[in-house]
Amino acid sequence: MRYIFIILMTISSLFSEEIVKVIATGLGSDTEQAKKVALKNAIEQVIGLKIESETYVKNYITLKDNIYGKSEGFIKSYKVIWTERDKDMSSVTVEALVLKSTLMGKIEEFGIVLSKMDQPRVLVAPLNDENEKLSNKFYRSLVSVLSDHGFFLLDRNSLEEFYKEQKAVSYSDLNNRIADFGLKVNADYIIKFDFYKEGKQGVVDCEVVSTSTGKILSSIEMDTGKKSISRRSVSSMGKGCGEKLYKKIRANWELRVKNGKYYTLVIEGYRGYQSILSFIDKLNIKDYVNSVTEIESGSNKSTLLIIYKGKRTGFKSEVFKVFKEMNWSIRLVRSENSRMIVKVLK
Repeated sequence: MRYIFIILMTISSLFSEEIVKVIATGLGSDTEQAKKVALKNAIEQVIGLKIESETYVKNYITLKDNIYGKSEGFIKSYKVIWTERDKDMSSVTVEALVLKSTLMGKIEEFGIVLSKMDQPRVLVAPLNDENEKLSNKFYRSLVSVLSDHGFFLLDRNSLEEFYKEQKAVSYSDLNNRIADFGLKVNADYIIKFDFYKEGKQGVVDCEVVSTSTGKILSSIEMDTGKKSISRRSVSSMGKGCGEKLYKKIRANWELRVKNGKYYTLVIEGYRGYQSILSFIDKLNIKDYVNSVTEIESGSNKSTLLIIYKGKRTGFKSEVFKVFKEMNWSIRLVRSENSRMIVKVLK
């Protein structure tokens, strides 16, 4: 997510506009109608909320007339990245920059009661470009399904850095490295896939990696079956794969939300392993901390996986309280969406 600050001088006000990039797909009787639906879906993604049930009808009508019906008024810019015509239906995928501050301000103006409903942030990563056109076709179909289900799809251009490193990474270490990269770009899950030809068939190997643990959540192998490889058969395979992976990710995400959010804390420069054990014991008894597990250690560096039920700001506060209890002087090296790296100075 990017923050772009636009300074507007008025007699008495100064505000910042938060802009969010999303990928969304829409279906319609023609391309123009499908594009409008895609822009509406982009708005729905950014809202990322559900309407409280007791005011659902009233609020939906208000949203439909004043928000969804005027989608382009909340979009700074957009570009169509894919169009497709299938029988009597058109499909359009857009990449849109949504004016989140303006959008949420408008919702507040109408007094709409909303409750937070988190959606997972997913990055889809093709692992080879030997069959680039067909691989892109599969990618777009897969992304379209996940987008329709409301997942936040991250821009795959962020993968360029990872691709440069990938050639030097052994296969056994690939999941840990891609999970670590996913945390850097604030992804909750990474779907990596390998698309290749096998005779007249198209074959794809898909794996979902949880960035919080580096473990494979699900793996799927699919092929075009008796159909020879074509744009349509590859598109169908992408949609089928997307639906299966959606169910796996959704089930895992709901379990994570129920038990608490996963955070990774990396502590560098500590002295004596007993101090880490003491830190874990102290953090484990804090409010809203579900569990603390060390997943990697060595060379005065420890990586902890923490499940926390409270807000993110509360998590950071609890961690720093324990640092104070340990009489540790700390330098914050990096703090991201669900990952924090600190160095013990003394």
